Amino acid sequence: MVEISERPAAVQDRSQVGEWEVDTIAGKGHGGASVSVVERWSKYVFLQ
Repeated sequence: MVEISERPAAVQDRSQVGEWEVDTIAGKGHGGASVSVVERWSKYVFLQ
């Protein structure tokens, strides 16, 4: 796992395609969850 502050400059300034960011969102009482996946350059978003 890499801390956000330790990301390479190309990722930080969004100058290259292919850098994906993944987050999870837990529902109330952990009864459900969602996952968001974002490609940082194009801002393509996939939600599940």
